[in-house]
Amino acid sequence: MMHKLIIHILIAMAVYNLAFSSELAFIRRVDYQVGHLPSSVYPVDLNGDGFVDLVVAHESASGIWILLNNGNGTFDIAADYAAGDASLSVISTELNGDKFDDLVVVNVLTDSIYVLFNDGSGVFPSGALFAVGGFPHSVIAADLNGDGYNDLATANTSTKNVTVLLNSFDSTFISAVEYDAQSGALSLAAGDFDGDGDVDIGVANIISDNVSILLNDGNGIFELVGNYDVGEGPHSVIAADFDTDGYCDLATANVFTNDISVLFSSGDGTFCAAKSVEVGSGPSSLFAADFSNNGILDLVVATGFSDSVTVLLNSGRRDFISGGSFAVGHIPIAVSAADLDNNGAIDIVVANTGSDDITVILNVSFPGLNGRPQTWVDCELFNGVVTPATFDLKSETFDELYAGGSGFKDGAPLISESKPGDADYNGGRWHKNVLKSGVSPDKYANACTVEDLDLSDFESTNDYFECPLLPRRRRN
Repeated sequence: MMHKLIIHILIAMAVYNLAFSSELAFIRRVDYQVGHLPSSVYPVDLNGDGFVDLVVAHESASGIWILLNNGNGTFDIAADYAAGDASLSVISTELNGDKFDDLVVVNVLTDSIYVLFNDGSGVFPSGALFAVGGFPHSVIAADLNGDGYNDLATANTSTKNVTVLLNSFDSTFISAVEYDAQSGALSLAAGDFDGDGDVDIGVANIISDNVSILLNDGNGIFELVGNYDVGEGPHSVIAADFDTDGYCDLATANVFTNDISVLFSSGDGTFCAAKSVEVGSGPSSLFAADFSNNGILDLVVATGFSDSVTVLLNSGRRDFISGGSFAVGHIPIAVSAADLDNNGAIDIVVANTGSDDITVILNVSFPGLNGRPQTWVDCELFNGVVTPATFDLKSETFDELYAGGSGFKDGAPLISESKPGDADYNGGRWHKNVLKSGVSPDKYANACTVEDLDLSDFESTNDYFECPLLPRRRRN
């Protein structure tokens, strides 16, 4: 298989000022050529190495491509699989009880989905085809009947309905059941909309300009209970708690009105009137993730006619503000997000149907979360989570921090004497010490705890600052 990697370097930063003032920065845009008309991209760790890989569906190629993560947010194309005719969308979920993430591909021209079963190493030696409704465009996976196994549902545009496939636990599904939606059922979102503990379904209807709500009786049987108006041409819908009230809300990307609509849940299966937020031209897809690292879900929107993505930062109080727009390939059709470089910050990946590639943009908004700094404490690796700020030495206590020049074990530059959870931890307030002149950093190349250091090799910088720590996953 021939493929070409085109790398562009993009430095972009967005700053916003609300009561939750913060800063976002995305760098190193990388475009990967992935075949003709990529229509969907899904991030998932397919081979169990702890790094998030990418799966791309192709509308014209009738299959998927798998890109494996090199461990630093760069990718190599590893395999491609046939998956049916006109593969429009792909997701990943565990379906057959083996604890490995399988793949589900929507085939729009054959009214079917194709399931590829993972052997645990990121290889998919077997698959099966299942019939759904007419002209399916998207698929979701969730435990719809409460039996502990993930089921599937598709949005079927020509038949204006949703197909539900309940899992039989043996790599097959119970006969499909269809539930009415509205005209142009195009996209699905799963969430508990009425607070009864089971998974309901929201359907974006691109022709009728609304979202249908299908409530679950707990057994995987659904009832259409209402339709809520949104902007014109809702092309994508997601479910998440955007106002932190514990209820699952909905948001749509509206391709014809150049906005998104947010439907805030009342917690009983009903929703408030849609709130509109303007974005770029032709929004086709959106995804919820915590880009600002404040515990509140933000949004990223692919704007297909603007060749960009827009980040919308969430205050948690039912309002959003732009966190910046970032250039991607031509006609971005689908967007997703995950921590692709294992730095603790959420990155962005986009499928660009007009330029036959995907774009990866890495989030380096938080210096500590991007490995600057990484801090060892008792051989456990931590990251800082905020920009360092000075504090009042007269009223605060602090811990000792040791900088090792070119780095300690695994290249981490810092070692601390204490960490979160320790009784003597002082909340991330530090006094910094550095190696004395003439002491080679190589002396401590394998150091990962204060006990590994000869403290007489270090001297004070008289630098005091505040930077809380967050555990970081080891890459062993």
